[in-house]
Amino acid sequence: MFDIFTGLPARVNDLEQVGLEMEQADDLVDVLNLLYIKRRRERVH
Repeated sequence: MFDIFTGLPARVNDLEQVGLEMEQADDLVDVLNLLYIKRRRERVH
């Protein structure tokens, strides 16, 4: 799984998220995207 902004492997808790099964990667992307949306909303309000 890669960070779309840097092109580097995504890091969660300082661990590169590489070698994941497709389902694991898909689930992790969903969680990370929800956290990103939550952080952006908190900055606006």
